[in-house]
Amino acid sequence: MYKKIVIVIILILYMGIAFSAVQVYKTNKNNDDYYGIYYGKDAPDFTLRDQDGNQVSLSQFKGKDVLLSFGYTTCPDICPATLARMNSVTKQLKNATKKVQVLFITIDPDRDTERRLKEYIPYFNKSFIGLTGNQDEIKKVADSYSVFYEKSEPGNSGPNYFMNHTQTVYLIDHSGKLILIYPYENLSPEMIASDINKTYRNNG
Repeated sequence: MYKKIVIVIILILYMGIAFSAVQVYKTNKNNDDYYGIYYGKDAPDFTLRDQDGNQVSLSQFKGKDVLLSFGYTTCPDICPATLARMNSVTKQLKNATKKVQVLFITIDPDRDTERRLKEYIPYFNKSFIGLTGNQDEIKKVADSYSVFYEKSEPGNSGPNYFMNHTQTVYLIDHSGKLILIYPYENLSPEMIASDINKTYRNNG
């Protein structure tokens, strides 16, 4: 009787280990399938103002994937190139407006007013949303995504300063997970669009 109990316990432990191994394999397989750098944590929620003055929260886009980036409208190269590539991503997707929402958060709210964002953002795509707020609100959101930014010349109080900032795009899936991160050098529209399609297949 004792031996049978021991055998049953061993079998149960073995099945548990085997099940765990299968789950790890599936998780790693899915992670390896992605082009972006896998993160897979809950995305910090936030509320800012869009270019029309409306309060916009990240959580209201559940059901869509969100491509989130930080930048500023007077950026000479990186920010416009990023938004142009995000526009190319949408062109790669069928039913793009149902699948993905692009959000651009300014790190320069002193210059990037709602009016300025309304002039700038639709140039890349009319469905894109630009977001602003006061300095404290922007810093809080940036910190929650580990985004660094600063004036390139901190003592410069003139209107023509530049901003140094993290050059990363975040993919938040339709369940609200910050699932993938893309450094600037890895902003391939075709591959990002493929990742977006995979999030729907992998996560339902």
